Amino acid sequence: MILVGGPLAISLGRRGVMVSGGVAFFLGALMLASAWHWAQLVEGRIFVGIGIGFINASVPTYISEVAPPNLRGGLNMLFQLMTAIGIFAASVINWGVAHYSWGWRFSLGNVCFLALNFIINAALCPDSPNSILEHDPANVQRARKTLQELRPDNYDVDQELEEIRTNAIKTRMQSFSGSLNLLFSRPHRKQAMAAMLIPYFQQFSGISFLMFYAPQLFNITGNSVDTALAITCLFTGVNVLGTIIGILCVDE
Repeated sequence: MILVGGPLAISLGRRGVMVSGGVAFFLGALMLASAWHWAQLVEGRIFVGIGIGFINASVPTYISEVAPPNLRGGLNMLFQLMTAIGIFAASVINWGVAHYSWGWRFSLGNVCFLALNFIINAALCPDSPNSILEHDPANVQRARKTLQELRPDNYDVDQELEEIRTNAIKTRMQSFSGSLNLLFSRPHRKQAMAAMLIPYFQQFSGISFLMFYAPQLFNITGNSVDTALAITCLFTGVNVLGTIIGILCVDE
């Protein structure tokens, strides 16, 4: 759904995609928690997947566009930190409710409250100047007002606004193939390769498998269910710690 959420970010705006993703996630979690048949679990998981795809496509981009340049990397890492904390919290909750018959419903449904909180806060956020001008390059005054709200009082927004406006016009005029040519052009080639290879090696390392199936993996290696869930909590807790260290170092 990231492939769908990306183009929608231009027509709906980053904020619109974030709110849409939050709504899809909320509905999916509600369906999962109230499911009485396996087909409902599949349907709920599809909605959750749509929500995750939309949010992954829009939130990092939104943070990058509204954050001051000197804090952009660290603030964007906060998205990953919240993800890591969420995985750790889910592990602790799964461990705590494992022996209750309703435990799986609580594990799948408690995120409804977080999704609702995300929807409300995303709706209250201003759309990014980049998103405003990509949708309508003539809406310079609204983009300027938004940028002034996001920057310190003594910050000169004119230069940054002109760069955003120029890029927005190019984005609207360029074809898909033209965008690819620009992405892999000499000035951007290193960044493009890093953007592709870092996620590739992250997946190739097998960390996603461990995140998704850690309890089952530790269980089939001879541990009891309680021990497997406890080790999963430790594993995901280390992930949170490593993410915090990354945030502290990324903008050095």
